[in-house]
Amino acid sequence: MGKSAKFLFFALVFVVLFSVFVFSAECSQKFDSVLQVGSGSISGANADNNPTLSRNNAKEIQDAMTAVLYEEPGALDPQASSMTGNAQVCAQIFDTLLYKDQTTGELLPCLATSWEQIDDLTYRFNLRNDVYWHNGEKFVADDVIYTIRRLATSSATKSRYSSLDVDDTTAIDEKTVELKLKEPWAKVLLYFSTALSSIVNEKVMEDSKGNPKRNPIGTGPYKFVSWTTGDSIVLERNENYWDGVAFTKNIVFKFIPDSSIRAIQLEAEDVDFFIQVGAQDYNRLIENPKIYVSAGPGYTHESMYFSQKCKSVYQNVLVRKAMTYALDMPAVVKAVWGPLAVAASSIYSSALEGHLPVGPVKQDIGYAKQLLVEAGYPNGIDCEINFPNNTNTSAYMEICQAMWAEAGIRVTLNSFDSATVKQMNAQGTNPMGRSNFTASTGDPVHALAAWEIGYSGVMQPQDQHIDDLIKRCRAEADVVKRAGYLEEIQRYALEEKYYAIPVAFINVSYAMSDKVFGFEFSPGELISFRKMGVYVD
Repeated sequence: MGKSAKFLFFALVFVVLFSVFVFSAECSQKFDSVLQVGSGSISGANADNNPTLSRNNAKEIQDAMTAVLYEEPGALDPQASSMTGNAQVCAQIFDTLLYKDQTTGELLPCLATSWEQIDDLTYRFNLRNDVYWHNGEKFVADDVIYTIRRLATSSATKSRYSSLDVDDTTAIDEKTVELKLKEPWAKVLLYFSTALSSIVNEKVMEDSKGNPKRNPIGTGPYKFVSWTTGDSIVLERNENYWDGVAFTKNIVFKFIPDSSIRAIQLEAEDVDFFIQVGAQDYNRLIENPKIYVSAGPGYTHESMYFSQKCKSVYQNVLVRKAMTYALDMPAVVKAVWGPLAVAASSIYSSALEGHLPVGPVKQDIGYAKQLLVEAGYPNGIDCEINFPNNTNTSAYMEICQAMWAEAGIRVTLNSFDSATVKQMNAQGTNPMGRSNFTASTGDPVHALAAWEIGYSGVMQPQDQHIDDLIKRCRAEADVVKRAGYLEEIQRYALEEKYYAIPVAFINVSYAMSDKVFGFEFSPGELISFRKMGVYVD
């Protein structure tokens, strides 16, 4: 990069940072009143008319509600993918054994009316007797057994459900299931409340003439109608739903990856609701008297990871430490996410159990240079990062690149499509990259999945000590002991090994029309639309 190009680049970075500082100063007081730990609050010019309130029976409801997802599902098979889009739509079509109250975290009955723990490895579920699949067949215990078998064997779920003992799990009768585990799993019940564990029908899923991934059949409050690739999915109300019919007749899920376009369509009243507000749109939306914004701490963390497998200069812990201290991460996060994220203080979200604020470190360019000298690189280093090509990632990588350069760390940025980066990660050929991970279950062990040996992400974990601690935490029901394991993992990973550079804890955000009612904030980006609707003008 020539001198003039360098000058222009640093000038641009300064302008971005200064602009965000002004932007943040203008709306910080307003936004601080919106965020509450563990929940979201409504903000907007008409916030007194809160859309979280129950339905007003005197008002007429629109037949259809249009909700926007920022990604199109890969398939409408609950066990096929952990994509947010997949889970969001499947959560309306299918039911789970248990339901997690988004406000209290309490586990409540769903397809299971009750349950009990017999011993460390045995749980018994009593099932509802009044549930029918959308094709008219009755829901029975064998459906649960089949789903458990899929959870333990499907590529998208088997690592998370590896403790299930499918050989010894049995249906005692049509309405009773006895679940067996291979080893103690403290949070097993929590996992049976997630969209990934939605109960599916064996006949439907195994029908060679059917297409369950594109034409799903569940027991949930909505039935599948159609899927127009690249545009939308349409659902219709299940008039025979066991827990009462939904308020809204049809839900239309549109796919709009661009946050600015989502905001424009909401302002134009072309859509009613969307997930994930863009930082550039936030301040404008909360000033609109016809729009509400709900935002709060979520389960998503963004990090940069050093591969533990791929041979590179990053194998030296002093290099990893130098790269960490060369960054002013709070400034980076402000520049890219504005008020919709905070600089990450550890390897998983502060909204999760056991989070320990071990960072972010204070930028120290001099110390970073000293660490490089100690590592044997007095003239600095040349290195590279490979990451998926999206707006936010590219923006923060470019700012980090400029900061690293001040310490003599010359980083080449390589952006590719997501599929290419995933392949590089899985093959262990990416020396350094990034990850955006949402622990939708709310379990910190889920958030630590990328640290378990065998995980195919960019880090390609090889550290047996961390792996053992995660296994102990997974099995431990005692809150104090779990906290001890979680603290040790975080300190060891970040203060001793510097395996990762935490970037941001991204707030979950939703925007909706002032005519929407029944909204319930979800830190895991999983909304139930059954009690939601849109009033007619």
